[in-house]
Amino acid sequence: MKQSFFIAEDSLFIREIYRLCLKNIDLEFIGEAVDGISAVQQIQKLQPDIVLLDLVLPEKNGFDVLSDCAHLKTKFIVISSLPAEDYEQKTKSLGGLFYLEKPFKKQQLIQIVESAMNQQHEVKHG
Repeated sequence: MKQSFFIAEDSLFIREIYRLCLKNIDLEFIGEAVDGISAVQQIQKLQPDIVLLDLVLPEKNGFDVLSDCAHLKTKFIVISSLPAEDYEQKTKSLGGLFYLEKPFKKQQLIQIVESAMNQQHEVKHG
């Protein structure tokens, strides 16, 4: 069964970049949210395998989204313009699997998503 991914990002342009970067990977896009409140609601409802999560979201920030969804088996890839040296440790302590700083190269995103997919596969079939 194909793994699924969800995007929590307020910028339409960035959401489109994510979808384009990942279109040739064996992943099913199942939804997106433009603010933290709807992100939590949809992630809890859809329970995607992987979430691409921005930290700076309206209504509720990415840290709160991580906290509210910590009980799920979802793998969170935090992608933010906030400097990794300041925020990576905090996101990992809240359950974030990877931290990717914007701007990034397409290949960096693909490698991180594929690593998350492999870890998700191990969780489901391990």
